[in-house]
This record gives sequence, C-alpha cells and structure tokens, in this order.
Amino acid sequence: MFKDKTYLSLWELMLTREPYCSEYKNILHLVHIMLVLPVSAAVCERGFSAQKRIKSDTRASLHSDTVEDLIRISVEGPSLEDFDSRESVASWFSQGQRSRRTNYRSWPSEGHVTAIEDSP
Repeated sequence: MFKDKTYLSLWELMLTREPYCSEYKNILHLVHIMLVLPVSAAVCERGFSAQKRIKSDTRASLHSDTVEDLIRISVEGPSLEDFDSRESVASWFSQGQRSRRTNYRSWPSEGHVTAIEDSP
C-alpha cells in the first residue's frame, strides 16, 4: 500500500487522511515539526552575519525591533539591484514625528562649484 509512495506523498497521506491522522496524532505531530525544520543551519548563519554587519559598535543603541527589522530585510529582502527605493523614500518623507527638512541647506546645482576665498 505504501511502497509506491514517495517520501512527501507518504507523509501527506498520513497527515491528512483518516484513520491515520486521528490514530497516530501524537507521532504525526512530531513528524509535522520534523518536516518544517530547516535541514541546515545556513539560514541561522546568514542571520548572525547580518546582525554582525548591522549592529556594529557605532550602531549599538538601536532598538531591538529596529535591529530585527533590518536583519529581516537584509536576509529575506530583495537584492540591491532589484530594489527600487523611490517608494520607500517617499514613505519615509511623509511619515515621522517631525517633518523631514531635506532642503534645510541649499546646495549648489550640479556642475557649479564655488571656491572659498581666504579671508585676510
């Protein structure tokens, strides 16, 4: 009966069909946990590497929620080549407790460089 089943189809049958799912409920709970566990620690290692990059000595005062969000973006987010920052920047400008003063200091236009003259 089970000889023609693949590994995944066998566990799918055992976890979803009666009488198996009710008769072997305890052991199938363990099987379900086993099926969702990662096979290697590579994901954990990437997370620790991201934490080391993000939470440096100069950024040690970041709130834990912020660190968690930054790690999640670093590990699971899109690559830099695929990420379009315009929407995120627009959202950042429109939100916040204080207004963003992006034009606080007027910078010279492109191609226009002024020299600072020495005072006597």
